[in-house]
Amino acid sequence: MTTDHRTYTYPRDILRDRIIMITGASNGIGRALALHAAELGAQIIVHGRNVSRLEKVYDKIEAMDGAPRPSIAVMDLASADSEAYR
Repeated sequence: MTTDHRTYTYPRDILRDRIIMITGASNGIGRALALHAAELGAQIIVHGRNVSRLEKVYDKIEAMDGAPRPSIAVMDLASADSEAYR
């Protein structure tokens, strides 16, 4: 039996008990993905370079009814050295 992708619907808590780190979560597609995954029950780690933008995404997730508390990971992957990863 195959699933028709045009009519498939998923449970609203499909990502419950999942921890997902979203890179580039401060704006654009990353931000949209972080917010939607949180709506679906995932605990989100928002990652990016801009603290104030990440905090805004964090606050939006915190305001969601029933969404797990998110975390923030600030790091510029383009210039990070081994110390930054520690």
